[in-house]
Amino acid sequence: MTFLIWLKSVTKRGYAHLLIWNAFDSRSSDPTIIRRELFTTRLYLILLLLLSVGVLAAYTSFSVRFKSETVDSPTYSQYEKLQEKYSDSLQCSCTKISMSYGGFVRTSPRFHQVCSSDFITQKWIDFTFPDNLILLSPIDIRMSLSAVWKFIQSFCRNADQITSDIRNQFANTSLINPTLLNKDLLIAKTQSTLSSIRQIETVRLIQSVKIVDRVIRANSLLTALGNNYVLRAVYENQSSDIRSDFYIEIYRNQYIQNNSKKVCICENDRSCPLPANIYLYNITDRSAVYDMNTIPSNGTLLGLVVDCLPLQMTFASTFECFYQQSCLNFLLSTYQQKINISILNSSQPSRFHLTATIDSIFNELFLEEIYNETNYEDYYLPMRQPSNETFLNRLKRILQKIKQKIVSLNIYTKYSHDETSVRHGRLSTRLYFLLLFLSIIIMVIYSSVLAETITEQVINPTLNEYIRLQVEHSSTLRCPCSQMSVMYRDFVEIKVKYHQICLSDFVQPWWYQSFSFPKTSSQYILFIWLGLAYFETLATFCELVDETVKNGVEQYLSTTFVNGYVLSNDSFHIQMTSLINSFIGQLENEFIYRLSLTKLFLQSNQYMSYLPLSTYPVIDRGYAGSRLLYLNIYASASYTYKDSSAPRCFCVLDSSCSFDD
Repeated sequence: MTFLIWLKSVTKRGYAHLLIWNAFDSRSSDPTIIRRELFTTRLYLILLLLLSVGVLAAYTSFSVRFKSETVDSPTYSQYEKLQEKYSDSLQCSCTKISMSYGGFVRTSPRFHQVCSSDFITQKWIDFTFPDNLILLSPIDIRMSLSAVWKFIQSFCRNADQITSDIRNQFANTSLINPTLLNKDLLIAKTQSTLSSIRQIETVRLIQSVKIVDRVIRANSLLTALGNNYVLRAVYENQSSDIRSDFYIEIYRNQYIQNNSKKVCICENDRSCPLPANIYLYNITDRSAVYDMNTIPSNGTLLGLVVDCLPLQMTFASTFECFYQQSCLNFLLSTYQQKINISILNSSQPSRFHLTATIDSIFNELFLEEIYNETNYEDYYLPMRQPSNETFLNRLKRILQKIKQKIVSLNIYTKYSHDETSVRHGRLSTRLYFLLLFLSIIIMVIYSSVLAETITEQVINPTLNEYIRLQVEHSSTLRCPCSQMSVMYRDFVEIKVKYHQICLSDFVQPWWYQSFSFPKTSSQYILFIWLGLAYFETLATFCELVDETVKNGVEQYLSTTFVNGYVLSNDSFHIQMTSLINSFIGQLENEFIYRLSLTKLFLQSNQYMSYLPLSTYPVIDRGYAGSRLLYLNIYASASYTYKDSSAPRCFCVLDSSCSFDD
């Protein structure tokens, strides 16, 4: 009550002073002059007020105004309307900064139709396997057709498994963002993340297949189909005695294409592609030399290719023949047994052309498309701010109760019923708390004088400003990020330097193809005979390492760096050095693991190589008197001695065995 009386008194005095205020006082005692000066003062105040209001109104009407309005807990339909109306300026903070893609995205793959056709069934693969391999030549496509379809069957199964892994990994990947993304940006972000994961997993599969393929070629392994090497039993002399010793010779197949005289050898040229011809007659022994200019065929399967290894045939071929009924009918007519099988549907929509190589389809995991359906409402509902209406109501009630308690607070006359005593007790209580509050303020001011802390905000500082602030306030500087996640490629550059051997002439084809291995068997193994395989293996390692590093770097640069605050220069370099060292170690371990697994796979299966290092072919013969009963060709294991006292060391059992030149 006293305060209201004081306020009225101050108001009256102020109004009285305003009535007699004279801004143009001339010290005159003339009432007319004084009245004119008072009138002029009031007119001045009125004009000043009108002018100020006019200027403010004009400025407001001509200036661009931004109005910030907060909508608490909008529903999804309300948010859609706001997004449509204020698409450029709408911002909605998230209660959760991360959410798994699986919570709002549904994916479903669609594969190339060959992966659901009868051509990858075991029934078709068994049908195309020749009953008697000895009657077919390596240049006849039927010799290798079952192996080609076996590869395609495996590729389809691997593609299905890897696609399932991609979908699971994508569903468990978190989308990190402090503000709600609009629908278009969310769809783009979803597609980008899915494509990135798909690319990484695809590259891993391709690298694994390439390592196996190139190691097989570098080690000159023989295929049972006889496309790269063939075995021949050769008499040691021209004696007519059937008991004369003879040996096994490994011939390197030589191919000459139509309208060409150039000889292509799988050992040197890595690939010798030929048309997929069919020969309905027995091709006489040509000592592993196949000149397409002199060997007429009975027909050609469109799109298929014959090459040094079944994997090369598969990658270089297309499905053209299996889209055409006439081509398939011709192939089926060359087999004695019969089978009912339908061609591929050329009218079915596909992003792959009918002439697309299987290699290009394999590089896309045989995927036509991975459909992804982004449900924006499922993304919005968990990320929006929760309703705070109940919280505000409760807060208002609490504040009202606190106000009532403060007004009626009395620490001196709690139990008195006398109105005057109660009023004096409340006034004394308020005075007590006022003095206590003033004491606290004095202590705070005193403390601030001793150690003053000033919080200053710098909007959008430049890099130089940030560095200066970091030097001056290293322990207290905090700079929140407007974007919490950024790809490494935006601020990291990686350059790779290889060993000089990978840039030298020693890994060039003209160098290692100058070496040759003798045709006949020998009890001695000289390094010069192995030069081709040795230097080709070095070249293979250099190529594989280069591809592995490039793919690894691309994967690393596509990784997202997440942090809520800008790191200091030292912290940033320490963290980045640690991450890059970890990346290098992981890349090395992954490459060594794949190579070791391939080595173990080849050694454990004891494949025969053109080089007699681990195994070599031998011949066993049986006679009844002078009559030859049988000839058995088998592989014998090569061995050496680690030292004079050590037992024999077999290369097929122990990879540490070595031959001294």
